[in-house]
Amino acid sequence: MTAKRIISSVLAITLVMGVIASPVGQKGMSSGFSISASAASYSYLTFEEVSGGNLEVTGCDNSVAKVTVPATYNGRKVVSIKNYAFANCDKVQSVVIQDGITSIGNSAFEGCTKMTSITLPNTLNRINEWAFFRCLSLKEVTVKQSSWVYLGDHVFDGCTSLETVSLPVTAYGIGSGAFNGCSSLKAINVAAGNGTYKSVDGMLMSKDGTELLAVPASAESVTIPEGVTVLPSDILKGFGNLTSLTLPDGLTTIGKTAAYDSRTLKEVTIPKSVTEIGAMAFGYYYDSDTINSRAKFEDFTIYGYWGTAAMTYADKNGFRFVPIDETLYKASLETDEKSLLEKNSVITISFDDFGETAYTLTDGSYGLAAMPDGDYVMTVSAEGFAEREYSVSIKDGAFTEDPEVKLYAIGDVNNDRKVNLVDVTVLKKHLLKLTQLDEYQLRCADVYNNDGVNTLDVMYIKKHLINIQRLW
Repeated sequence: MTAKRIISSVLAITLVMGVIASPVGQKGMSSGFSISASAASYSYLTFEEVSGGNLEVTGCDNSVAKVTVPATYNGRKVVSIKNYAFANCDKVQSVVIQDGITSIGNSAFEGCTKMTSITLPNTLNRINEWAFFRCLSLKEVTVKQSSWVYLGDHVFDGCTSLETVSLPVTAYGIGSGAFNGCSSLKAINVAAGNGTYKSVDGMLMSKDGTELLAVPASAESVTIPEGVTVLPSDILKGFGNLTSLTLPDGLTTIGKTAAYDSRTLKEVTIPKSVTEIGAMAFGYYYDSDTINSRAKFEDFTIYGYWGTAAMTYADKNGFRFVPIDETLYKASLETDEKSLLEKNSVITISFDDFGETAYTLTDGSYGLAAMPDGDYVMTVSAEGFAEREYSVSIKDGAFTEDPEVKLYAIGDVNNDRKVNLVDVTVLKKHLLKLTQLDEYQLRCADVYNNDGVNTLDVMYIKKHLINIQRLW
């Protein structure tokens, strides 16, 4: 009997201890104990202690598709994800980071090629550089409301499936190249009330609208907003669908390789306000077969103004340049408008019977050189433009009515400020007597310079268009 009692007592103690050691929340067991379950649930993660006795996630054994980064582990706070913690975990498909995590380290999820979604916590304040580099399947990222959010350099670089990024009111810093290579990106949205950034047509801009920070790479047509003065280096690099780019008046600087390797962009119009264009900003693409892996589009066209950075860039790089000068400023003489001579040194003005000595240039304004009152024919000419005459009247040393001087480039048959196949068609129709060109248009069409128009002029314009023989 004594032996039986001893055995019964041992069994009772064993059963009680078994209940105490059971995992929390296990069906049929008490949920009042809270130690053992954490270690079992997050066995695929590794941790290490950081300052304050808190923990940092240091690695993943790449054994699960759905990952949760906990706010606590074994009763201790988890505050960060270490550099490279999940790098190249190619089985991970989704990640949920619980509130409590404040930072994500460098390249933390680099190369997680099957990860399609990630939920970021309210407590997050920093995502370090290259954190999601080449997460090829990642489609959407939302950074929730938090105290601060900083995105390091190249955070989402190479995320080719990423379509939308939403930033909270508190986003305050975004590093360079954060969205490079995001070829499917349609929009970068910024929450209303953000004091640092704003979103304009899906583009990320500074709050005051003067800095362009990122453009969705899937865009087919991009219009840079008014107020932007700098088109940053690499801002349109590698855009696979871009066919149209509109730059604003007031833009002064275009950074190097701004639209490098954007293979569908074949022409650009550059405002006269641009004074600096960086190397390979337009018209170049990546080619592994060349010595330096860089090649240029031979048919790339620059539309711009005579004597500006656009013309210099086109000439230096061997691209076709088409002038779009129209109104060359009034020849009014007592005004503050820039003079024709200031604009281009080859522009000249002469009056019948008086020649080029009939005017003077002082402080950027024209002055007539003691010309008698009367009616005159004023001739305006410039290299590359068709010469034009204006009937003017002078009284008391000034024009009685200021003439608005307009010159068009040789080859611009229809006077639309471009030389293209439309001009070839218009000239052919004139030669077939299907339409009639006016006197000045005929001067623009006489590219062969034989005091008339014929099929030779058509041929010369075509040669210009395929960059065999330039008209100017």
